[in-house]
Amino acid sequence: MKLLNYFKLCFLRAEILEKCGQMKREPVWSRSPSKLDNFGQVLDQNKYHGKIMGGNNADPGNFPWQAALIKQFKIFCGGTLVSPKTVISATHCMADLSKKIFIRTLNKEISTVNLDFIFQKSRRLSTIQIQIITDFVRPACLPQLSDYKPQNGAACVASGFGQDGTCNDYVTFEPTNLKNVVLGIVDNEKCAQKLELDLESYQLCAAGLQNGMDTCKGDSGGPLVCDVEGRWTLTGVVSFGLVFGEKDFPGVYTNVAEYLGWIWNNSGIEPQKPQFGSQSEANILVILGEYLASSYITNGDGSETSAVQIDAPNNKYPYNSESAVVKGKLHLFGGRPDRTKIGRLDACTLVELPYKLNFNGYADGHAALSILRNSEALICFDATRWRSCVIFNGSSVVSTYSTSYRHRRGGLGLYNGQPITVGSHFSDGRRKVETLSSIGWTSLADSKMNYNGHHLIGLENGDLLMIGGRDTDDKTAFKSDVWRLSDNNWSQEANL
Repeated sequence: MKLLNYFKLCFLRAEILEKCGQMKREPVWSRSPSKLDNFGQVLDQNKYHGKIMGGNNADPGNFPWQAALIKQFKIFCGGTLVSPKTVISATHCMADLSKKIFIRTLNKEISTVNLDFIFQKSRRLSTIQIQIITDFVRPACLPQLSDYKPQNGAACVASGFGQDGTCNDYVTFEPTNLKNVVLGIVDNEKCAQKLELDLESYQLCAAGLQNGMDTCKGDSGGPLVCDVEGRWTLTGVVSFGLVFGEKDFPGVYTNVAEYLGWIWNNSGIEPQKPQFGSQSEANILVILGEYLASSYITNGDGSETSAVQIDAPNNKYPYNSESAVVKGKLHLFGGRPDRTKIGRLDACTLVELPYKLNFNGYADGHAALSILRNSEALICFDATRWRSCVIFNGSSVVSTYSTSYRHRRGGLGLYNGQPITVGSHFSDGRRKVETLSSIGWTSLADSKMNYNGHHLIGLENGDLLMIGGRDTDDKTAFKSDVWRLSDNNWSQEANL
């Protein structure tokens, strides 16, 4: 059984989709990235034509969240509807408020709406409060967490109004059709090297899949949306670029997740919280490894439960597997019968990935742990030696240091920010404690209790809690006490 305090809850998905991230019809760009290779291709010699370069015209309903900011009957910036009353745009689009601004959305009648608005701004983003909603005018979703960031190479979509023309500061644009283009996320470190700029956490980068695909002048303030668990989510706001239409020179976008608090405070939008009976700080998704069809969601104190359907290759797919979050998504590692498998929870579906753990596999008694701010997972204690460890980064598996002792059912947790394992089912690893650093595994003070099969929880102050387990000295009886490791000393904390 897996108990997961997991922020993407399946039962919320349908409710959220009713409010944001929906489209009236499925456009070509909503297909999976592997099917986007031929989408929006243009010749390199045409790369400077149009504001959205290398993209296609959008049909009504494809981008129901797209807004156009109009001044003196001309579109000068884009924006994104994120609620029935709020449009987000770039602050530099609001530099001159001396003239009245109109907001236009691509609804069925392609009508222009003249609206009074309340204007709020930060260093990078602005909100405009309006009130309009139709079947063809619908908000994009906001990120659910402030630390959300799409992984390197993720295919996202930018949109904006544009026409044929040269993309530079000295050409006047007469925008007509709404266009869109698929862009790939570029890791900030790589982007900074390419642009020779210092990038901050409030910025992110995206580049065309080939030369000639990009955003351009006049698209500023418009959306970069990414598919997050089936919801089109406003991930970036068009900010600036040094060179347009060159895939080796990514464009820079404002990272919307960094401004969630500011958006909530200045727009009246309420943070997205799970609605599950009475209010609760946390909901827990319980995945039953041996009987997947019986999985359910419960609130924090267990007083309310609701059945949840999780699709998988078979009903025992999670059996004996271990879980960790990698780059915002829950992953399963090993188990039976395929002890080398790696699966990922996408919305409410467990999808098997094309990557494998090492030859021996991890079948029963192994452990998995999210590390490096959930960017990677550490998986330890293979089914043969019970010492080997590997690291999975979302797209590859590499070996790392092996432990000195066999730590089957010793678990993994964090102690002072470093992975740690405690005890074992095997005699050589009983009571033994090891922690992993850049030079390998190092032994710490032995545990006072001869437990295995426990849960290891790292605390914010660096201490470790060992909860429950089976006592080898007491005929493997199940125990409910809690022990704390602090300053390399063990002490009993409580008894549940």
